[in-house]
Amino acid sequence: MSDSVIIRHCAEADVEQISEIDADCFTSEAWQSEDFIYRIREQSRFICLTAFDSRLNEVAGFLFAASVAGEVYIDSIAVKKSFRRKGIAGRLLRFLEDLTPSAEFYSLEVRSKNSPAAALYSSVGYSVSGVRKGYYSSPPDDAVIMTKIKRR
Repeated sequence: MSDSVIIRHCAEADVEQISEIDADCFTSEAWQSEDFIYRIREQSRFICLTAFDSRLNEVAGFLFAASVAGEVYIDSIAVKKSFRRKGIAGRLLRFLEDLTPSAEFYSLEVRSKNSPAAALYSSVGYSVSGVRKGYYSSPPDDAVIMTKIKRR
């Protein structure tokens, strides 16, 4: 893991690089730049995090989530291919938990065929809680719902 990667709140200046990572990772499900900008501007309702490599001056990954009544729903998390397997996604998830100490429930969806991501989520305490059949269209796939419950 690179010491030059920091986790911070997203800025609108990050959107171009976030959009490129999103399009590379999610292709047909990629968000529009406006989706990211909206969430960044509404940070009282959304949690928008960037993993930023200060040495290379580039976005390495991102996480977007919504927090409602003690529950956190992760809408999107991705890491640029050149930064994968360096612990960045795990750091984003831990930072999210640090930002939401009163939350007791975390949830996300992952493609059923994305076993590396599912293994990562399992390694940080998420477990399978359901399946949304036919959730993804291109290519067709089910969404596996993974949740984490923090006990007090």
